[in-house]
Amino acid sequence: MYRKKSRGWYKHKDFILIDLACLFMALILAYLIRNGSVRNLFTLGIYRNVMIFVILVDLFLIILFESYKGVLRRGRYQELRSVIRQMILIELASGLYLFTVSGGHAFSRIILYLMGIFYVLLSYCTRIIWKKRLLHKMAEGGEHSLYIVTNYDLASKVIQNVKEHNYNRYNINGLILIDKDMTGKEIAGVPVVADLNNASSFICQQWVDEVFVNVDETYPYPQELIEELLEMGMPVHVNLAKVRSTPGQKQFGGNWRIYSSDNHHELCHRQTGTCQKSIGYSGGTGGLLPDRNHFYFHSTGYLHQFSGSDFLLTDKDWKKRKAI
Repeated sequence: MYRKKSRGWYKHKDFILIDLACLFMALILAYLIRNGSVRNLFTLGIYRNVMIFVILVDLFLIILFESYKGVLRRGRYQELRSVIRQMILIELASGLYLFTVSGGHAFSRIILYLMGIFYVLLSYCTRIIWKKRLLHKMAEGGEHSLYIVTNYDLASKVIQNVKEHNYNRYNINGLILIDKDMTGKEIAGVPVVADLNNASSFICQQWVDEVFVNVDETYPYPQELIEELLEMGMPVHVNLAKVRSTPGQKQFGGNWRIYSSDNHHELCHRQTGTCQKSIGYSGGTGGLLPDRNHFYFHSTGYLHQFSGSDFLLTDKDWKKRKAI
């Protein structure tokens, strides 16, 4: 019923492989321009070793600094800045390597500098092209089935927002309205499959990967439905900016602030449905600093993921990411 998503740096493996290929090509082009041929590139020990070293360093830096985190959300200027930063780090690491090893003086500094220039050009262009391709595929949807729970007046806006920021490539397979029974009809091209009373029984019989709950502030959150979904182990996304306190739970809003990195929240645990405040590291938070407040939404044995405000908020201020 559920598919486990790739997490961390591994989900950007396509960008990483392209980046490593760009660096490899940059070194070859630099050597070709400097010497007119690449015939001796793989036979000379120092050049062969530098080639292996820069590839490993590039991979290490990508993983260490999470260079591709939020890559689809970045603009062209931000992407260029990211590429230049990566190039500077690679150049510094290569210079340190050549200074350390014996025979480093035999390596042409011109090749080293040309490699950095070609790497910026190749990596930047390929990132932009690949992002355009992924964003085009994103508009077509993907393999993850998503059902939306909302009210009638907000439905069109929520559907539009999900489609515009569909970074996880969801297929919106159905809409559940909490205030009207419009089963069998469509809103913005998405079929209404159930009302609030029949929602849990319908979802139980369908192939559903995740459920997104976003209702207008004038309506109470369908807490009973959320608890039923959690009991089924269903990954549930909620609009954190609109969740208010319920008996026995902490409040989101007021003086509470939810901090995140790159507009991404990880709220997870393996017990039953309550919320709690915790301070410190957690396996589900990606190693956030121990002085920040972390919130966990408990579930039944399923590590579920809450997207950030660009996916959850339906107003024009969705770009205000760092704190809700």
